[in-house]
Amino acid sequence: MNDSSMLFRLISVGITAYLLGSISPSYLLGKMLKGIDIREHGSHNAGTANAISTIGFLPGLVTMILDIGKGALSAWIGMRLAGKTGMQIGTVAVVAGHNFPILMHFRGGKGIAAFIGASLISFPAAVAAYLLFSWIGIILSHYIAIGTLVAFTLLPFTGLWLTHGDISWFLTLLAVSFLILLKHRPNFTAIRNRTEQKFYFKKRFETLLKRN
Repeated sequence: MNDSSMLFRLISVGITAYLLGSISPSYLLGKMLKGIDIREHGSHNAGTANAISTIGFLPGLVTMILDIGKGALSAWIGMRLAGKTGMQIGTVAVVAGHNFPILMHFRGGKGIAAFIGASLISFPAAVAAYLLFSWIGIILSHYIAIGTLVAFTLLPFTGLWLTHGDISWFLTLLAVSFLILLKHRPNFTAIRNRTEQKFYFKKRFETLLKRN
């Protein structure tokens, strides 16, 4: 395959993954089930957690599955069309599309479910590392955003270590981490102002049971 053909494939992967990421299940379900724009309610985020709290557990679960699915599909398309580099571009592009969807005036979600889905195809160990680091951060701080900050600060360096110095994975995870942490800025501000709600696993589970 010549260089121009590969470049065309990589650009195609990036555009396709971005457009897939731009499809927002939580927004569509909010419109269909409640007639609302989910971004104007709850945490104002077009993602799983806000879908659960705003339109219900089952729609939230569907949102999570579809967001993970579009991430996985994007990485798979990238792999089929352009190998490892295609997977990496697909992973970054689907998160970018989810977080900054052109069809929703660039007001999307926070990208974690899309990242998980893409990484299950492209780099499964990154999912395990994310879950480990985020849970440690949440348990120690009782803030989900702190867990996210810990996970995505460490993830690029963990990826570099797991791949024995593969700089392409470091750059991929660095780009994803930037996109995700960028969308968590309001949470970090709220933590500084002591207005962010703390998270307790037992209390959240009991709340979900009562609600459903």
